[in-house]
Amino acid sequence: MTIKELTIGKIKLRLTDPARSSVYGELLNDIKLRAKTAQIEPKDSDIAAAAKRLCKTLVEAIKVVEGELLKQYEAQIKIVEELVPQKASIEDVTAFIETYLIDNPDLTIKQMGLVMKDLKGKFGESLDGKE
Repeated sequence: MTIKELTIGKIKLRLTDPARSSVYGELLNDIKLRAKTAQIEPKDSDIAAAAKRLCKTLVEAIKVVEGELLKQYEAQIKIVEELVPQKASIEDVTAFIETYLIDNPDLTIKQMGLVMKDLKGKFGESLDGKE
């Protein structure tokens, strides 16, 4: 999804799907604020990062709310999760690394940055460097 699509979706869905429109609006506000603060132009790639932040915020919020607000937050989480890239599986990452090491047998630990760069290039936002 692009920033333009988010903007159009926010406007079009205002009456038919207010929850989705609201989520799109929150994402756009976050993207624009961060871009303005950093004095850069917003990019479509900022959507995934904004979606991750919003999802994390909503997950924390549902721990302390109940009733109708809880249902609203849960619905928003489902919408946001559609925009968050799915994590690469450990099996896929392991297979890539094994193949990489076979193809590059002369690699040393000092060249780990090269492997990480290629991992990021292959998996992009779906790579979770924490696992």
